[in-house]
Amino acid sequence: RSGLTRVTAAYEKAVIDERRRQNLVEEGAVSKEELTNAQTQLREARAALEQAQARVRAAEAAKEAASGARTANSALIVDSTVDDNPAVLAAKARLDQARVNLERTVLRAPFDGVIAQRSVEIGQQVQTGVRLMTVVPIDRIYVDANF
Repeated sequence: RSGLTRVTAAYEKAVIDERRRQNLVEEGAVSKEELTNAQTQLREARAALEQAQARVRAAEAAKEAASGARTANSALIVDSTVDDNPAVLAAKARLDQARVNLERTVLRAPFDGVIAQRSVEIGQQVQTGVRLMTVVPIDRIYVDANF
């Protein structure tokens, strides 16, 4: 706005100078060249004023647009919580899936026992149906001794 005030003042001064030069040319006190210079300065001042007014209108329009966007955004989040956020819901779903996957990586024997033979190593990937180990139940353990 201060730029607009400055440009408006320069325009008003150019109008006054041009009128004064016009009167002085009619009286023969100044040359037509000075009048031409004053008219040129008036046109330049008018153009600068129009540009400044356009910038002010653009700034006001941008302000209104930002205000409208802010109002729209506020309306979107007024009744929402963190738990309603789609990104949070997606993260919870990924966490639940990771827990299920972790649960599936643990092998539990249906009885107490001791591993007698291990066919795979830690970190090795196996296919479905591959024998991993032999578990001997502890309640049925016996020793066959041949002397």
